[in-house]
Amino acid sequence: MPSAEPGPVAAPPPSPTRPEALFDAVLRARFDELRFLETLTTRERPQALVARGDAELRRAREELAPLSPWPGLGDRKLAYEDDHNVVRIRRVLDYLDAHDRVLDVGIGRGYLTGVILRDAQPAYYCGVDIEEKFVASTREMAAANGLDLTRAHLECRSLFDIDDAFVARHRPDVVVMLEVLEHLPDPDAAIAHLGRVLPDPTLLVVTVPMLGRFEEVWDHYSVFDTGRIRRIWDAADLSIQYVESVHDTWALVAASRSSEPHPRLERIVATAPSAAAVDRVPSAPPVFHKLSVSSPTEVESTLARHVRARMSLPSRSCFRQELQSARLVEGRGAFRFVMPAMVVARVDLELDPVTAVERIDAIGVGVDGAVVTEWELRRATASAPRRTLTLRRDRDTATARRRSTPNAPIAEVHLVVRLARGASATVTVHRCAFVTAGDVDAPSGPVRVQRPTQDGLPARLRRLRRTLTRR
Repeated sequence: MPSAEPGPVAAPPPSPTRPEALFDAVLRARFDELRFLETLTTRERPQALVARGDAELRRAREELAPLSPWPGLGDRKLAYEDDHNVVRIRRVLDYLDAHDRVLDVGIGRGYLTGVILRDAQPAYYCGVDIEEKFVASTREMAAANGLDLTRAHLECRSLFDIDDAFVARHRPDVVVMLEVLEHLPDPDAAIAHLGRVLPDPTLLVVTVPMLGRFEEVWDHYSVFDTGRIRRIWDAADLSIQYVESVHDTWALVAASRSSEPHPRLERIVATAPSAAAVDRVPSAPPVFHKLSVSSPTEVESTLARHVRARMSLPSRSCFRQELQSARLVEGRGAFRFVMPAMVVARVDLELDPVTAVERIDAIGVGVDGAVVTEWELRRATASAPRRTLTLRRDRDTATARRRSTPNAPIAEVHLVVRLARGASATVTVHRCAFVTAGDVDAPSGPVRVQRPTQDGLPARLRRLRRTLTRR
């Protein structure tokens, strides 16, 4: 039977769709994309996202000229001008208008300040930082790049000292805070504070590393997934106007106290790269709501095939123990870290001398003592005397590749060090931290990395030292 010729498609009846509904749909799509990207490694990105990242980078390199260096920039020039940061800084300019009054929280060495003053040319700029040396560096930047600070104000001030009087004096239209939250012990409190003092129409633009990015950086106290971003901003009574992934590295969040679409939102959406078509979004991503440092007073590997040495530490010691060769089997020793429901862990490890160490294995152990997963140290990091090993339950990292996929929760991580024949080495774990996968409905407390303190209290020491000797 011949097929009928397709007739004209009737146009759908006009619908009373409000602009708010359209922007809500765009926001949902962007959150879906962000959640999707959180599940992928760089190698797993679809080709469409790789092409999008290349287009973002070309635009940034073409439109964003580098700043002239200045003394306070030091050796950070390459970091500020690498691909990820160039794309991030260029994208932030899309959120600014020439007539804006801009408040920049956490100016650092002044690179973003210089780009804003030179390229966005705001009506007024106010930059604050908690360290006076960064305020001085920003002034050096302006002098080196011929930028006029007549309509700019630079001040040493904490985020939490931005009060109603300060806001009334500077009257910001836009507040930018790039790469600040992950450095704070309590990012929830920081966003809540800004939510209290900012006027309704002020647009708050924040960037943080996406989940799975820069987790090896010890200066980062916090990690953020989409669920945590929503909870922090909701708790601060801030309405998220727009969110996006920038170069598959940063999560950019624009919010205000008003729930009405911001007047410049249409332009922001129009200049954003196309959202990825998301065909698989995890229904319940792990929620990173707890991060703590494990400082065990007893270190013992339960894996007889790897280690037969029991390494006990006095609870009131400086976590230092000299091991004799008689207590080792085949020149191996292990650190055991209790990490319930571990999702990501990082260990600051030092080997002296590094040439004495033949290999290092990381082993994830379940609650029943069985091996759940194993990681292989990547060769690119094996030759460094001190390195941060990052272990992820669900993916490879820059320093470790999974050899098996976990089929049960990880309860402990065993770090097994094997020496070359006849060698001895001092193995030091300076710091160790992990993130747990909590219940999705659990409250999101501060997710932080606790660094070693200098107060000398044994209970707070974060250093474990072993001397491993092989005859």
